[in-house]
Parts: sequence; structure tokens; C-alpha cells
Amino acid sequence: MAKKRTENDGAFKFGTKNIDDIDHAGYLGNPQVASSLLRDFVGGVMTDKVDYSEAAVRLAHPLAKIFLGQDPGYPGLEFNQPGCIDAYLAKEIGIGEPDPERRICVALFALLNELFAVQKLVAEQQLIKEQWQPEVDAILEQYTNLFLGLPRGGWEEEQEEHAPA
Repeated sequence: MAKKRTENDGAFKFGTKNIDDIDHAGYLGNPQVASSLLRDFVGGVMTDKVDYSEAAVRLAHPLAKIFLGQDPGYPGLEFNQPGCIDAYLAKEIGIGEPDPERRICVALFALLNELFAVQKLVAEQQLIKEQWQPEVDAILEQYTNLFLGLPRGGWEEEQEEHAPA
């Protein structure tokens, strides 16, 4: 007779590949980890004074592999695998690319495009930080939600979509 699995034996499934991963510093189901990865990506691209496009491509591919669950330093949800996270992002953002890694990269480029639009507005209207920072924070929060498998508006929007009528 097979032994019944419990939360304590390290193999209990709870939307994650391994329940012990929840406490891992790089756990992709943690909103702070997802947000930090996205912010680091944006910061890396924005600080590259030579070529934003080259930096975006160079930094997007390794990050795509992380979000696809291909980096053991970043354990994730069952969602973090090809055919799941990439398909969700493709549907939510409108990405026609069939390749999982490229889908993630296109989603990252979409994030950059939204932030560059804010940057352009800042330059055109000479906005101060108090005027543009909330918009940047909102965009980053929306993409963090998307990379966690939530709607742009977050958990509350998910609950409203599935509430009984």
C-alpha cells in the first residue's frame, strides 16, 4: 500500500511543484519575487545608455527562462512552465508568437513599451516624480499580477470575475 503524502514530506502539491518551495527566497509564486525580477529587468534596460533594444533582448531571454521554471534558483508554481504562463500571457496581452520563451520576451517588451510611453509623456509635459511615479508603479503592479497568473487588476478583479451572480 502506498504511503499517504502529507504537507511535511515535501511532495504535497498545493499549486506549487513542491510545498517546501514556498519558503524559498526565489519562489515565483511570491509577488515580491515576481515584482523584483520585473523591476530589475526594467532597471537593467533603462540604465543601459548604449542601446535599449539590445539590452532588452539580452536581459529578456534569461528572465523568460526563469519565469518558465527553467532556473532551479527560482522554484515556481505549476503555472511556471511552458504552455501555462506563456499561454496565459499571450491571451491576456494578445501575443501571437507560438514559442513559449519568445512569448515571455514579448510580454516583457510590452511592459517596456508601456513604461517608455510614460517616459515620453514625462519628457513632453515636464512632469515631476510625484506625477509620473504612480503610473509607473501601477504598470509594474499590473505586470506582476500577469506574471503571477492574475488579471491586471489583481486578486480582487479575479474574485469579481468568478463571483456568483
